[in-house]
This record gives sequence, structure tokens and C-alpha cells, in this order.
Amino acid sequence: MPIEEKEIIIHTNKDYVDLISFIARQWQELGIIVKIELVETATLREQMRNGTIGMFRASWIADYPDEESFTTVFYSPNPAPPNYTRFKNVEFDRLYQMAIQEKNLNLREEYYHQMDQILCEESPVIFLFYDQIALFMQNNIQGLKANPINLLKLENVRDTD
Repeated sequence: MPIEEKEIIIHTNKDYVDLISFIARQWQELGIIVKIELVETATLREQMRNGTIGMFRASWIADYPDEESFTTVFYSPNPAPPNYTRFKNVEFDRLYQMAIQEKNLNLREEYYHQMDQILCEESPVIFLFYDQIALFMQNNIQGLKANPINLLKLENVRDTD
């Protein structure tokens, strides 16, 4: 019995049509049928909020440099926004609750790592871009580290000379 081919419809606004066109061409080379629906920005946001579209191009940046800011968008009790995907996973939600109440930073980090694994396994989103930064410093400088939203924080930086 032949596999029924289905069309993926990606909704986007005019600002991202070039990017989505590129992605659609790449997917079509893999045999995935893709249709692009160009929508006005306000209409797109309303459809995202209402959950009336299955796939859309969106971007997001964390509000503050903490893992909680990255995971709240997948916590199922949160409506859209921020949970536009309507992602729901009982284990993810349990870990989220434990993480936001945890004072031990190592244990808290482990909870967030487990949540990240769940997201990778269930893939409610397709991540296209990741920010990367490079920090250069002299050998006598210690304590300079990157943070999740690329803010330059200098309170722990020390000159060892």
C-alpha cells in the first residue's frame, strides 16, 4: 500500500518569507511537500495565539538569563503566549515545578537537563539558529563567562596580576 503524501503548510509573514522559502526548498529536496502561507503579522500572531495553525515561523529570546525563562514556553499550564506549541508532557511539567522551587543549583541544573532531553525527544519545535559567542581575554583575567542571553556580567571577573 503506498504511503499517502501529505503537505506541510508553514505560515509566515513577509519578514521571513525568504528564510522559509529556503527551508521549504531544502525539505522539498528530501521529498517533503511544503506550501508557504504568507500572512499579515497581526493575523499570524492571532492564529498562533488561537492555535489555528499547525506550523509557523516564530522567534523568541529569553527575558532573563535563567533556564526557567527558556523552559516556561513549554510548560503546559501556560497558555499561548508563551506556550504557542501547546506542548504537554506530564514529566516535563513535574520537572519544571521541581526546578523552579529547587535551591540547590546542581540539582536544579539536572532537572533542566532532563527537560531539555524531553524536548529533544518529542520535538515540539524545530530550532533553526543558535546564538554563539566567543570570549577572548588575557591570561590574567578570571571569572569571565557567557550567560544564556549573552549579557556581559563583570561582577565575578578578576585580574590575577
